[in-house]
Amino acid sequence: MTYRAFVESTQKSPVKRRRMHSSSDAITQEFMDLRTRYTALVTLTTQHVKYISDALRRLEEEEKEVEEEKQARVGQVSDLLGWVKGLQGRTGGPNAESSLAAQQAISEQLAAKKDEVAEAIRSTQVFLLSKQASKLSPEERGNVEAQLDELTATYSQLCNSSTQQLQQLEHQLAKEEERKVVQQQKAECSQKLEGLSMWLAGAASLLASQKAGAESDDVNSLAREAEKTKGSDKRTSRPNRRA
Repeated sequence: MTYRAFVESTQKSPVKRRRMHSSSDAITQEFMDLRTRYTALVTLTTQHVKYISDALRRLEEEEKEVEEEKQARVGQVSDLLGWVKGLQGRTGGPNAESSLAAQQAISEQLAAKKDEVAEAIRSTQVFLLSKQASKLSPEERGNVEAQLDELTATYSQLCNSSTQQLQQLEHQLAKEEERKVVQQQKAECSQKLEGLSMWLAGAASLLASQKAGAESDDVNSLAREAEKTKGSDKRTSRPNRRA
């Protein structure tokens, strides 16, 4: 084989062909490597930025939900607490009957709000035990717990006192009604006694007048009998004289 044939066969064979590296090839290869690494770094940075943005967005949403939930619970508890304190400040009427009516109205309102108060207490307790409440500051948590405890104690105390006052007023009103019945019966008896006394006085007067009239008739009868007797004696004495 000639030298020329050997060179041509070597150049045509991909396995045996040796590539000659130049400085431009090295620079190009380094550029390609840097571009690949840069692309990967940009992609990773973009992913990190997206993750951080999503985390911040979720954190803001959670903080917003916590604030909304806190405002809802605090607002509900505050409104009910103000309503309960308003009922505590109510006074009764000038008498037992009006006081009883006012107390019955308070008891009905307490009964109507029972489920709402119970739900407010339960939902606030659940909120304080939830993960969201862990994001509250100690001061905020303390304020919510203080209002919740005050609502629970005030509502329970008002229910108990309302029941006791209602029973006392009912007992007092029953006594007053009984006293009124006794006074009415007493007045009726006095009126009957007064009428009976007037009737007895009239009957006594009538009897006295009848008795006086009877005695007068007896006297007149006796006088007439006496006159008759005298007349008989006179008629009897006249014939004797003639004899």
